[in-house]
Amino acid sequence: MECQFPNPEGLIRPNQFGRVRVVVDTAQDALLIPQKAVLEQQGSKAVFLVGPDNKVAQRTVALGPAVQSWFIVTDGLKAGERVIVEGQQKAHPGAAVVPAEQAASAEPSGD
Repeated sequence: MECQFPNPEGLIRPNQFGRVRVVVDTAQDALLIPQKAVLEQQGSKAVFLVGPDNKVAQRTVALGPAVQSWFIVTDGLKAGERVIVEGQQKAHPGAAVVPAEQAASAEPSGD
């Protein structure tokens, strides 16, 4: 791929290269989860959820691209479901937990 851009100060010289990030798609109303909530198990991605009965369940998810420290979830989760972000090593399916709800820090700005 080739692109052109102004280089008035001559910072990029012939035969040099740089990395460019280009937005090629925008996901409207995308469901985001923190990357640290995702577990890799035998080639698939999963998360631990806290159900309405405060019991842990494991769910396989399909992920889209990463946006800063978040993943876009394309399948496997619905808005409003509670995902375990910290303490996954102690969680296991069926275990009763006392969740400490935390609002998501900051939404990514798309950079």
